[in-house]
Amino acid sequence: MSTDLLKIYERLGAIARDALSYAMSIVEPGMPVLELCEKVESRIRQSGAKPAFPVNVSINEIAAHYTATIGDKSVIPKGAVVKIDLGAHIDGYIVDTAVTVTFNPMYNQLIKASMKALEAAQLSMKPGVTLTSIGAQIERAIRSFGFKPIKNLSGHLIRRYVLHAGKSIPNYDNGDRQKIIEGEVYAVEPFSTNGAGYVDDGPQVTIYHLFKNPSPKDPHYDVLSYISSEIGPLPFTPPGGWSQNSVRVLVT
Repeated sequence: MSTDLLKIYERLGAIARDALSYAMSIVEPGMPVLELCEKVESRIRQSGAKPAFPVNVSINEIAAHYTATIGDKSVIPKGAVVKIDLGAHIDGYIVDTAVTVTFNPMYNQLIKASMKALEAAQLSMKPGVTLTSIGAQIERAIRSFGFKPIKNLSGHLIRRYVLHAGKSIPNYDNGDRQKIIEGEVYAVEPFSTNGAGYVDDGPQVTIYHLFKNPSPKDPHYDVLSYISSEIGPLPFTPPGGWSQNSVRVLVT
């Protein structure tokens, strides 16, 4: 990785840390989820980057990948466990980070288990280390608190304009002998649970990305072209009513 690129990632890391701290300072029971998403995304833009994907605010049994859509009426419940996942990018170079907060002390240990797993993974992340050995460290840390790792969620390799770039950091020893290569960028995502250790797909989809360039024959060509030019291949949340003025994320 070149010195210039490393400086970009260092800047992005500072922006993401600031956005997470900001999110933690404003989230509270009764707050509209849409308001939280919009404020955190604005914070990223004000810091000189763009959101790499819609801010995810996943509550209680929803493990990940929920963002508020236009008109969303949901609020942060009392006593909730709230996962806030955000990303920032500059010219397609991406960082991805998250934090869990709770308004019920009974879940403090659950959060601590994931934090300790992340620390263990960070100590293991070196060139030449196998992905499965990192997963083993994550699982060991989580189980030491009496919880289970979620096995069908994982961290991931990141490349320019590609959030999930093929290689995964498992949350358990899955036998993957692929190795960390010098210069690669990863998001490590330990998930601890007091449940079964697996997640199911929910009925609601709130995040999309374009797989191909829009066709002029598409009835939504104008808005799709707008998304393609402003967001490119990165994830976005669908605009309310397919109106250009309703595109919430990633648009400056």
